[in-house]
Amino acid sequence: MCLVYRLTFPAKEIALISPYLHKSDSYLEFATLGGPSTELFAHFWAYGPDRELLGDRLATDRAVTEISQLTRCSDRIRYQVEWDMNADAVASLEELATTLHNQDVTVLFGRVTPTEWHCFLQFPSQDSVIHFYTESTVSHSRLDQQTDLELKNHQS
Repeated sequence: MCLVYRLTFPAKEIALISPYLHKSDSYLEFATLGGPSTELFAHFWAYGPDRELLGDRLATDRAVTEISQLTRCSDRIRYQVEWDMNADAVASLEELATTLHNQDVTVLFGRVTPTEWHCFLQFPSQDSVIHFYTESTVSHSRLDQQTDLELKNHQS
């Protein structure tokens, strides 16, 4: 069984990126927040008219030690970012990532807009959903079930 939920919370709860998206039509997409073998929020795609300006603004942030463009397309730019893990702005995102990892949750996809974070998460069990929700330090969050598929019925 595959349990996929959408976690939604106000951007101000983890204000790592959202201040740079404020008063902008841009947004970010990411496939992982970070894992035991990856850096936290290391790669993301920036979309919208201010996608280049976003990179310039982030380069001046005290929480960023290095930022570079990896791929440039007509509608998006892929950035690689190294964060100062001791920065206060990174702490709340790191707490969320740790809580996800402790419950063996897989981050399938995420989007950060000027007002909200949306994360699509795959949970290994219903118990892990409950534990995540009760242990998460992100307030004003909402967890909506997206699918409950019996994937074994579709395997050949």
